[in-house]
Amino acid sequence: MENSHAFLPKLCDKKKLNDVRSYCENFIKYSPEISYWKDIHLKEKIFQNLLPNDINKILCNLLKTKDFFLETVELHIQKPNCDPIPPHQDNFYHCNEYNKSLKILIPLQYLNSRNGGLIFFDCLKDHKILPHKASKTLNFSSYIDNNELSKLDLKSTSYEYQLGDASYHFINNIHYSKGNNTKNQTMFLVFRYLTCDATQDKKALKDYNKCYAIHQKNLNEFK
Repeated sequence: MENSHAFLPKLCDKKKLNDVRSYCENFIKYSPEISYWKDIHLKEKIFQNLLPNDINKILCNLLKTKDFFLETVELHIQKPNCDPIPPHQDNFYHCNEYNKSLKILIPLQYLNSRNGGLIFFDCLKDHKILPHKASKTLNFSSYIDNNELSKLDLKSTSYEYQLGDASYHFINNIHYSKGNNTKNQTMFLVFRYLTCDATQDKKALKDYNKCYAIHQKNLNEFK
């Protein structure tokens, strides 16, 4: 069984990344409250052309099929001293088969664990979904508490991304961040791919929706 994450050095063209970053910075200048933007690829073609021509070959090898599609692209903005991203598994809320979806993370500048980069647990891609609780963190609805994490005998990995580097992780991977502990804002994009034959576990989705409702209540109380 494969590891659930890996580094993809020099995946993207630096000029294209700088153009994307300039676009995002200009948008944020007029909407400084933004910290997350889903489906940003529907806004401008500049995002759709960011990945190299051989990305399909890479994805075919990872997903073991030629039949997949780009489900969404998300922009994550890590402002100075922002909250850490709590430990979680994306598939707690996607509720798909563990091997039917993965995500490619592409920073728009140098990124590491000190300025908002993710830290990935070194687990297999079929790692079971752990119990999650509703969070109070904006944009991240659920988390795995320390009692659950302490039961795991796993190491973790963080990457030092230069501009152009990327990484991927399957949706059962456990990951988190320590927040952006620098004076400079950082940004990264997440491309989510899904196979055409993927299905969704309705019971798991129902359980997540209950958790999400509590998360929304937590945010309202926090305001």
